[in-house]
Amino acid sequence: MDSKKHKINITNLLLRLKKEQKKNNLEYIDLYDCIFEHDVEHMVEVLREMGEKKFLISVKQTNVVDIIAMFEKQGFKLIGVVEVTDCYGHYEYDENGNSKLSTKNAFLMEVR
Repeated sequence: MDSKKHKINITNLLLRLKKEQKKNNLEYIDLYDCIFEHDVEHMVEVLREMGEKKFLISVKQTNVVDIIAMFEKQGFKLIGVVEVTDCYGHYEYDENGNSKLSTKNAFLMEVR
């Protein structure tokens, strides 16, 4: 895939995540889907174009530490681990059978 098409795909992904953020009243965009190393450079470029100062990485893939390091090399900083609402279909149930969205851990990143 050429670089221009790749950036368009990344832009579409991040715009979809922005729409989900607003729909679910989340504070930050959450990169919860698989992140490929070759996507990071375009993600950084598009996040900056969108004016995003902070975002979450909650993806559960084995090389997430490498992905975070790549974002740091591109000028983002790992702030820490935060607990956030999991708005993507994961529910917890109390003893009365009432459901609520579960929580999950995510890495909070910030532009330097």
